[in-house]
Amino acid sequence: MACYRTDCVEKPLGHLVGSHPVWCFIIPLMLSAALGGGLYFLKDCEDNDVENQFTPINGPSKQARLFVKERFPKNESKTEGNYAVMILSSVEGNILTKAAFEEIIRLDKKVSYFSSLSRQEEIEKRTDGIPLFSITYLRYLAYEKSLYRLCCVGGDYDKETGTEKQQPIMYFFKSYYGPFLIKPPCKACVILLYATYLAG
Repeated sequence: MACYRTDCVEKPLGHLVGSHPVWCFIIPLMLSAALGGGLYFLKDCEDNDVENQFTPINGPSKQARLFVKERFPKNESKTEGNYAVMILSSVEGNILTKAAFEEIIRLDKKVSYFSSLSRQEEIEKRTDGIPLFSITYLRYLAYEKSLYRLCCVGGDYDKETGTEKQQPIMYFFKSYYGPFLIKPPCKACVILLYATYLAG
């Protein structure tokens, strides 16, 4: 049987590595540690901004946001955190029309803060009661004279004058039912009772 040499590569390579341990072992180890250490800071360098990832680079929404940021710089000392403002204008010039109010109500329902879970959790943690309707809805009801009874309620008795004055429903419920209007079932019960009162 013929005998073949199979160590023609391993023997010279082993001799090279053994005679130069700094170049073949220590420097590659240090280079791997340096490059691997850069992966530790990878999280800090990631771009997790959804706006940068999924919107066009020079899109009109980015230009509008930049315009607003330049004109109205953010001041953390005066605000409670992040919030959104919607500025609406009318093409005809008059925004106090019924069609414009219907459009505002439609937009308000889409952006309503009661629909988000974080806002709902924040509301449930509050102890001083909550308004039952958003301010846009109250303005709409005040605009509609036929529905005026829904946004105002009598019953605030003034002891000095001896008269009963009208009071907005938001403050009425906040002052009289505030501690009980924390959980959704209680809110639903009070609204049901109030609707029964209005129907009667």
